[in-house]
Amino acid sequence: METPAASTKPTAAPADGQTVTDWGRIWDKLPKGFPVYAGATASEETDQGPASAVFVVEGVDPTDVIGWYDTKLEAAGYKTIALDGPSEDHGYTLDTSGKSVDCRIEVRAVPMGSGSDFVAIPVMYGAACPKP
Repeated sequence: METPAASTKPTAAPADGQTVTDWGRIWDKLPKGFPVYAGATASEETDQGPASAVFVVEGVDPTDVIGWYDTKLEAAGYKTIALDGPSEDHGYTLDTSGKSVDCRIEVRAVPMGSGSDFVAIPVMYGAACPKP
């Protein structure tokens, strides 16, 4: 069976406050009240690429971080679609959907390099989710 060719139609420009990424269109920030792992701080100094937010935390295991986000997002009404890892970078990925199946959130927990005790937590908050 042949795979259909990718669409060559131009996509609309992102709305103000949004960015187009390889993952999809995202909001440039998270909504107020979005859960943040204990001890994590906002950071722009990681090499994780575009994200709605990136947090960094020291001295934790990425599996603990991703498990915590799975529990918190489920409690907030999001449904877990997939929980994957470890990947090549030893990170873990959580994919969820909101009340609308089009509202997607991806949270990653990725060690920040060999010998580092820090974990980066990039969050993609999909553009189909409510505006933050």
